[in-house]
Amino acid sequence: MPGQEVAQDAAGKIYVEHTGPRPSNAVITNKGWRCQDGFALAASGRCEAVKPPAKAIVVGNSWRCMLGFAMKDTSCVQLTAPAYGEIQGDRIRCRAGFGLDHDGQCMAVAAPEHSFLRGNEWVCRTGYSKVDGACVAVRAPLNATISGNAWRCNPGFTQPADGTSCQLVN
Repeated sequence: MPGQEVAQDAAGKIYVEHTGPRPSNAVITNKGWRCQDGFALAASGRCEAVKPPAKAIVVGNSWRCMLGFAMKDTSCVQLTAPAYGEIQGDRIRCRAGFGLDHDGQCMAVAAPEHSFLRGNEWVCRTGYSKVDGACVAVRAPLNATISGNAWRCNPGFTQPADGTSCQLVN
């Protein structure tokens, strides 16, 4: 939109600066004016009071849902902690060993063979790498050593561009 610029104050709050006639409930800035906190620029060209929905608070020139609630369209809906989960701020967090599914439920993370759980996900053990939801053994070519979840050429050898072998350095 011409005549407006996004700005940020020292506290990191983002607001929009405007040029042109300054309406009431606006403050002068370095590059024009902006609506005072608690007010937002309306289609009428005036700074009108921000009207948050139930369970929301005004923040700067907008609003956000209170803790334990999440934005859905233009309202705030209460979050409910599923089994093996808890509410943290405005989101659901699952306990270690569980992951959030598309229905908002915390389901046990199934770790494939040769892996272990780390927090809410699984990680392949040393010598194995992730391939399509499984842990597959790393196969090192001749003159290479397995390092973690990959392989590298031994000293005196180098990996050519094709990345499938180790060749003696000349």
